[in-house]
Amino acid sequence: MRKIKSKYNFKKRAYRHMTVSEVKEEFGGDVKKYIDWEIEVLKVGMKITENREVLEIVDKYKNELIENILQNDNETVQMAMADTIEDYVRMEKEKN
Repeated sequence: MRKIKSKYNFKKRAYRHMTVSEVKEEFGGDVKKYIDWEIEVLKVGMKITENREVLEIVDKYKNELIENILQNDNETVQMAMADTIEDYVRMEKEKN
């Protein structure tokens, strides 16, 4: 996982329990960097659990995933990310 140079230390605070609008307020222009960091954490988990299907979908739709997460307000980042990925998985299964 690449390191993101920022004035924030994402590991020290429980940002993942904040709503998307709270994260936007906290990070301002750096909010995409934070969401990118969260996705990279998810990808590491997918590699550890050997869930290649979801990993490929996250890689394929990463930019759309970030935008969809940022469109939420009252959901936590983790839930918005999980719901969006679930939609992409369902969409990919319907294609095949």
